[in-house]
Amino acid sequence: MAYGKSIELFLVNGTADSLITAELSNWNGKALKIPRIEVASCSRDDITQAGVYFLFCKEDDGSESVYIGEAERL
Repeated sequence: MAYGKSIELFLVNGTADSLITAELSNWNGKALKIPRIEVASCSRDDITQAGVYFLFCKEDDGSESVYIGEAERL
């Protein structure tokens, strides 16, 4: 039997087009969605943790691509 789960989204700067954190109930991980232009200026501790990242882009021919990588703790 499947059980429901709760996802909590937090709009850090108050808008959906900026930094968003997401937490899933009964999971100790955290997801962050941040525009590339805000990464360098972000001073949050959780952005320096080890993790997996996805870089989304639109190619010159109009197709969409994603690069998946991982980062060690800084």
